[in-house]
Amino acid sequence: MLAVGTGSSNVDLTTDKTTIGRKDTNDVRINNNKLSAQHCCIHREAAGVFVEDLSSNGTFVNDTKMSKGARLPLIDGDKLWLLHPSKVKDPVGYDYKLTSVPMAEEPKK
Repeated sequence: MLAVGTGSSNVDLTTDKTTIGRKDTNDVRINNNKLSAQHCCIHREAAGVFVEDLSSNGTFVNDTKMSKGARLPLIDGDKLWLLHPSKVKDPVGYDYKLTSVPMAEEPKK
């Protein structure tokens, strides 16, 4: 789950791929002209949860700036910044909270 601010707005990661950005076609739309049309994508995989930067503006995990196309794992407690406080007056960020196992493992035979 991604939680915005104090948790008043949460994004449950119920699909294997969740896109976030300014454009209407994203799974999570944020009306902010400083965001890219398609800013980032959250991937749920057997190995964990990863964020992929799709923006020209940059996505941050905690204080690490990602390069466009880069993927980083999200760990419980990480802060995902779409607009980092060091770069803008009104930052946009999510707290990543692991509330369940990302994907079930294959049953053993």
